[in-house]
Amino acid sequence: MTHPIRYKRLGYAALQGTNLTASTHFYSELMGLKVERVDAATAWLRCSDKPHDLILEAGDTPGLSRIGFELESRAELTKAFDHVERIGLVPAWTGAASFRFRNPDTGLELEYYTDPPHAPTRFEPTVTQIVRLGHVVLNVANYADAHCFWVDRLGFEISDHVPGKIAFLRCWPNPLHHSLALLTGERDSLNHFNFMVTDIDDIGRAIAARLLAEGAAVMVCDLDPALAAQAAADLAEPERTASFGGNLARVAEARAMVEHALERFGRIDILVNNAGGGILRPFLDHTPQTLAETIDRNLWTAIWCSWLVLPHMKAAGYGRIVNIGADSVRNGLVDHAAYNAAKGGMHGMTTGLAREFARDGITVNTVAPCAIRTPQFDEVEAANPALIAAAVAIIPMGVRAPRTKSPRWSPISPARTPRSLPDR
Repeated sequence: MTHPIRYKRLGYAALQGTNLTASTHFYSELMGLKVERVDAATAWLRCSDKPHDLILEAGDTPGLSRIGFELESRAELTKAFDHVERIGLVPAWTGAASFRFRNPDTGLELEYYTDPPHAPTRFEPTVTQIVRLGHVVLNVANYADAHCFWVDRLGFEISDHVPGKIAFLRCWPNPLHHSLALLTGERDSLNHFNFMVTDIDDIGRAIAARLLAEGAAVMVCDLDPALAAQAAADLAEPERTASFGGNLARVAEARAMVEHALERFGRIDILVNNAGGGILRPFLDHTPQTLAETIDRNLWTAIWCSWLVLPHMKAAGYGRIVNIGADSVRNGLVDHAAYNAAKGGMHGMTTGLAREFARDGITVNTVAPCAIRTPQFDEVEAANPALIAAAVAIIPMGVRAPRTKSPRWSPISPARTPRSLPDR
């Protein structure tokens, strides 16, 4: 797949409503966004260091009126303008560093821009621990046309999908799982948008908290440096926590993570390989890109991090590596073949490393959880209940875990006092 446009991030969403005052009150007083400015017809609000993340507009037709995407550079913006014009979408410059155009099938306006100024003051969460705009989900009356527009014409990358029903799309080459989703519906409309928050428990956060409780010093890692830093701050142990942001499927970034951990804590005793995320679909529906992404997320992250920390553990004569695998490797879950290839590789690496390094005082184990109820789980369940029913049917106790955030966390590194943890 070719990518004609290089995106930096989902920038903002613009909503139209019939009562601007009530809408502004809802997002500021109940959701905790900061109102930057208001005029007779528009309110600009933010939940980050950018000038705005949400725009509210007065109008007679409630709904989503525009989505803004920040591109990587001014040069990329010019290339994007030329591409949009070339495919017949009639872009129009709205400033020196922004242009707009519409989806001709739905009328939704898009804005591409670059170099937004920073907000004059830091955003401080109040009501909810919002850190940024997360994603926008669109109801689409014609799934094939919507897929063609966003993926084939604008170059969004598919992260996960249920064929013909729902697709989770990321702003390539931004590594975050998805910033946009398409959900089959009766008419073209906004389904919902979400904000990323830091006060929802997930697998990675629970692991970090448990390690801290056992006396370890912990570094948390995430694709998004801001989320990693916020998560570390929320653990409320500043002397024993650090953070790192980067894609650990890339050896250079994994090496930088290890070097940062060593610089901060002096040694690495425990590695938890928790990075991952499934791209679940029938095997022949995969593309070379989705297959590579599946292996990157779930196997290369574990390979690079293990390869980089093992020399330090071997020199110290002590180490603990815990890999977060998947029970689907054992039970052959439907539409999991590519995912199982990656997680199965992790399981196989576990046994190989455990035998190879046993005499060096290093243990390597895998924990293989079943389904975890996350917002993404709920979205797939709504779109394809049969697929979820098949997955849950093979779990004797069903899905009993509380609702959690999707496990996006990357490996958790070093511990200062590992011997407070079980040796076996």
